[in-house]
Amino acid sequence: MLISKKTFYLWTLAAILSVFVISGCSKDSEDKKDDNNSFTNSVVEEDKSEAIMALFTEKYNRDSEEVVITIHKETDNYVRGSVKFNEEPEEMYLFLAAKEDQDWQLVFEGASAVPCSAIEEYNFPEDMVSDCYIPPVATEVDHKEIDIDSIDWKTYSNDVHAYSVEYPGICNAFAADNNVQFTGELNNDDHWPSISVIHYNSQYYRPAADTDVNEWVKQFPGFTKGGDISIAGLPTVHFVQERTANVFAGDYYYFIKGDQLFSIRILHTDDRVDWNLYNRFLNSFTFVEEVVEEVEEMPTEVEGTDVDSQVACVTDEDCVPVPGCHPHQCINANFVDQYEQPEMCTLQFECSAAYNAEDCLCQSNVCVNINLTEGCTE
Repeated sequence: MLISKKTFYLWTLAAILSVFVISGCSKDSEDKKDDNNSFTNSVVEEDKSEAIMALFTEKYNRDSEEVVITIHKETDNYVRGSVKFNEEPEEMYLFLAAKEDQDWQLVFEGASAVPCSAIEEYNFPEDMVSDCYIPPVATEVDHKEIDIDSIDWKTYSNDVHAYSVEYPGICNAFAADNNVQFTGELNNDDHWPSISVIHYNSQYYRPAADTDVNEWVKQFPGFTKGGDISIAGLPTVHFVQERTANVFAGDYYYFIKGDQLFSIRILHTDDRVDWNLYNRFLNSFTFVEEVVEEVEEMPTEVEGTDVDSQVACVTDEDCVPVPGCHPHQCINANFVDQYEQPEMCTLQFECSAAYNAEDCLCQSNVCVNINLTEGCTE
């Protein structure tokens, strides 16, 4: 069949246009396909995060609002990430999760690198577990127990929270507003003993009065429940942290006095453990009950060393702040030598504290802190 040039050109033009139309449809189809894949992936990622969140909230008895999960590396069946809890936001824990039989499970959680043996059977991608470690062969460390009766013991007193505790003279006491650390001399590149008493002013550390410490304090990854113990006659929660590649073993104690949560942390630095010394410290922790009595007649000379005598006065010149970082108590200057001034203090200012002798007056023969009576605003 013969085809005219005009007809040929028309057919050619139609063919070219059809190619553009088909290409455009194909491109739209691919774009829609990509959009669908992107949407599907986002749903999968959301489900994955929710599944892992559920594992943590169920295992550690938390609400989802109390847990912060960050995913660092992931595949369809494996996840590496970190988790934090609102109670102690400064603490971060590593976790590894794997999916088996359509269910996610936590393979490891802890404050340090994961032992290679713990994840060997799960076949994690190499880039997720390249920092796993093989624990060194255990060697017996020859540490002799200290004769606790042969060393000097000192007393640390905290005026704000009204407690005292005995600590071994081989330690230095470093006091701050929210904690005090008792740290020994350097041994084998680590300080031992290493004991801290913590009483932060955060929401977690300020529960309502009469709160049950067993219901308030929650477990953290890497911790196991320790034995029953009472500190200062109060119910106490005891957690144990096992030794890992880069974290020393430790014992953590939590108890509540009034509306303040206290934490005592003992780290077994240098892999050294001496429970005779530790128990002496724990058993000596006591709260000083406040005694308020009216003073009718005060002698012109201060006699004795009881509490009433320490705050007795005749003139304003008799009264000075009790040694401390942010003292709220004024005493007679004759008793200043019975107290130790902390080596370190924070720069935090408390308007109710008595920093100078001018803040102390003798009223009704009793030394008083006028900043407390005037009702300042922090």
